[in-house]
Amino acid sequence: WEAASDYQITVVCNSDAHHPTHAMASIEECIHYAEELGLTIASDEQLGIKTA
Repeated sequence: WEAASDYQITVVCNSDAHHPTHAMASIEECIHYAEELGLTIASDEQLGIKTA
């Protein structure tokens, strides 16, 4: 992500979990790291995710 921070791009925090309970295990750390590097995180709307 350090290389990505050299560009004005939007990133996605995701997971390669092999068990459903692990899917969001490190999301807070991912978001914090992206923000620390000045990266823009894609919104639900940008990803086509509809919220209830």
